Amino acid sequence: MKNINLQSDQNIKEKIQQSALLLFQERGYAGTTMVQIAQQAGVASSLIYRYFTGKRDLFDSLHHPELDFPDAAEQRKRQNILRVAGRIFGQKGYSAATMEEIAAALHLSKPALYFYYPSKQDLFGALLSQPIGFVRLQPLMQQLAPASGISLSAALEEIAFAYLSLFQDPEFVSLMQMIISEGVHEPAVREIFTQQIIERGSEMTARFLQTFSSVEKDTARSAALIFFQSLFSWGLVNVLFSEYSNWQVEELRQVAHQLTQHFLYGYQGGRS
Repeated sequence: MKNINLQSDQNIKEKIQQSALLLFQERGYAGTTMVQIAQQAGVASSLIYRYFTGKRDLFDSLHHPELDFPDAAEQRKRQNILRVAGRIFGQKGYSAATMEEIAAALHLSKPALYFYYPSKQDLFGALLSQPIGFVRLQPLMQQLAPASGISLSAALEEIAFAYLSLFQDPEFVSLMQMIISEGVHEPAVREIFTQQIIERGSEMTARFLQTFSSVEKDTARSAALIFFQSLFSWGLVNVLFSEYSNWQVEELRQVAHQLTQHFLYGYQGGRS
């Protein structure tokens, strides 16, 4: 049964890669989104993050140097689009913000904006993937690999601290408050939130846990999901729904320590 599951996993991964290659060849890196790749492969967008940390990771896994990759100027343009879109989404909310308004604020034509992000949902998803800290967490996880000599407990505390520190960023807090407010009646917001904040972080952490032990992928993923949910729940209660949000560095480190120890008690206890 285990061999069958491994084969199925490999088949899904290859199907995602084949679909991505087809779209990258047709549209280029900049013109292809993770949502489009998922639709082409016939899988849920969140499933892609079980195998790849993001679009760049998927792109690199194809080993096709002839495919175009955006240069520094293109990346700066995308970052500017996300910065302006983030401000407008934060001010007006997902439902009220329009692609026309975002394009006007950027002094771009609508077709130019749609070239980079084919829909408002794509743009919002790309926006959420930026401030959530995965750009920061991924290299941090690489630094904290077992080869560095660090313990699992100490490594998870550093990851927890990096994630909790995001709740000190006013733009991040504003975005989260908007998501909580609109997610009640806007399915697209709930779906993107789950994919970009909870599932993506969980997949990265699951792979990280597996570098410290031979735990099964599904077990690691379930454990990582619990870990990230506990971190976000703390931020929800103690920052987003609290009048006091100015947590000091040492206070956040203490919280990271406590949440990590609670998680490890259940994680390691359940495996002993």
